[in-house]
Amino acid sequence: MLDDGDVDAQRASAREAAPLLRTDEDATRVLAHPATRSSRAVTLWTLASALVGAGLFACVDGTRREVKHRAALGEAWETEWGALDLGERATRATAALQGKTEGHGLPVFLHIPKAGGTTIETALGVLGIDVGYCHLPEARGTPTPYETSPTFENEAWHRPPAAFVPDSWAIVRNPYRRFASDFLWAKYLGSEPGQFWGLNPGYSERNCEAFQSYVKDMISPAASPDGWMDDKFKCYNDAKFTLQGIADCETKYPGFKIHLGSHVLPQRITTAYAERVFKFEECFDSAPGKCKDPRNMIEQDNIIAFMRNRYTPAVTIEEKINEWNAAVEKPDVMSCWAEFDPAILRVYDAVYTHDFAGFGYNKISPKGTTDGTSVFDNSAHTNHHADGKTLEQLRSELPENTPIMDVQGPKCDAGAPALGRSNDRAR
Repeated sequence: MLDDGDVDAQRASAREAAPLLRTDEDATRVLAHPATRSSRAVTLWTLASALVGAGLFACVDGTRREVKHRAALGEAWETEWGALDLGERATRATAALQGKTEGHGLPVFLHIPKAGGTTIETALGVLGIDVGYCHLPEARGTPTPYETSPTFENEAWHRPPAAFVPDSWAIVRNPYRRFASDFLWAKYLGSEPGQFWGLNPGYSERNCEAFQSYVKDMISPAASPDGWMDDKFKCYNDAKFTLQGIADCETKYPGFKIHLGSHVLPQRITTAYAERVFKFEECFDSAPGKCKDPRNMIEQDNIIAFMRNRYTPAVTIEEKINEWNAAVEKPDVMSCWAEFDPAILRVYDAVYTHDFAGFGYNKISPKGTTDGTSVFDNSAHTNHHADGKTLEQLRSELPENTPIMDVQGPKCDAGAPALGRSNDRAR
């Protein structure tokens, strides 16, 4: 821990090294940044990457330039951009970018699954800016601006980086809600669609049993009630997913893989490599505003303001990518967590303990007290429906071809159709 004299000395050193740090407050932001804290000394490189994260300058092919924060507020935005259709906005945005791309004048987006990433890929992709999925050959095929870690064998656009990525950002989400969202998404798109259509609207013991089984199976490559199942993952976890800790684990277990699906990886793995982190619940809004990086509580632009300032003011977050039909009550699996077998909940919390602690999310206390026994109870929930109707039965009552869950992949070009499955199976 640094004493006050050390902090003052480092602030002075930082400001001397980088004149763009005009105040002690600016220097404090840089010194508080994870990239700077992870180094024993304040180097120009860590200062540069932290400065970008602080919004003070961007690095374009090694050249510093001051960031001009463009207007991204209400009436001013509507006056300049609101009357333009998507094609006109995309044309103006492309011209203004003057060839800048992700990682070369524009920030790098690190996509954590089930945390709004597809919305970001679409918001930028329809304006001709490739991030995440939109780099793939089946999209536009532009090169991803960072190397991915060989420890993981996930999809390229979800795979954690191999090293810290300057001027990068990621979005995190409550670990319980993230998994609940993934459950419905996976069952809908899975190889056994009957599991999805057999769910009930609202709360049901049947839903909870299926959800608990899914959670247990998905985290089983990492841990089970019998203990940790993957030594390298345990090493990562014991090291709290810090950059230095991950590097030490790579040295200890060279060439070993971590066999967890991309949707199951703790978010702290990817955020270890990110300049900025945004909380889904606090930073995702269609209107510009402020929120805090949950790792250090430094105030920053929210997601839409950040994208308008750092990519193009043409960006909007309006289109819903994965939408549930409001006429059908969504299965409530969030209420199941507290009623899980305490042993399974304990393992889940252990796997994601640093997501909870690192991003300020609270853990759920189990209602049950006996390991091996869940306490799912239809009678305890007012949103349980005694008629026992399934989603399949409710679908049959809707007009022909009306979706219950509309799942869209990212749109990677102006006017292009979304990629992926766009809803219902034929009846």
